[in-house]
Amino acid sequence: QSCLEKDWEVEGLANRTIATWLSHLLAYEQLFGELGDDELGVVLEDDASVDPRWRDHLRLAAEKVPSDWVMLRISSWGYQRPEDAATPEWFRPERPFKAGPGVFYYAGTAANLVRGGERLERVLELIRRHPVDDIDSVLMWEEAAPIYTLEARAQAGVFPLNRQMHTVSDR
Repeated sequence: QSCLEKDWEVEGLANRTIATWLSHLLAYEQLFGELGDDELGVVLEDDASVDPRWRDHLRLAAEKVPSDWVMLRISSWGYQRPEDAATPEWFRPERPFKAGPGVFYYAGTAANLVRGGERLERVLELIRRHPVDDIDSVLMWEEAAPIYTLEARAQAGVFPLNRQMHTVSDR
């Protein structure tokens, strides 16, 4: 069943939250149909800023990513928890997404790197299995396939944002 034909429960969500969730789902579905198993795709939101040397920065960071990744979130904002660190460069976000008014962990999905085939299919299954919600929160469910977020200082050279990522100790 097409995601556009399904009746989604969206009561109480802002239109921009629903639109962001749906546009991510549609982008990943399109990439699933286009990418081969070992091909990579980047999903950018309209507010992503791209550093001219982003490929070089990402290549260096990617050398240290855990091999089980299905998605790399390479642009986000908010706070990072030290206990979520998988390596010095990569965090594997765990819930909760929000810890109080204005306190968000691993928010923003301005730039995500995905690999085609079975790995991308796991991301799609995760999104489809959960009710419509903030896409950042959906990507943090415990049963999720391994999704990693790039460390704050490393992000600055890839996709700088107007908002910043901080470790909890920076608060």
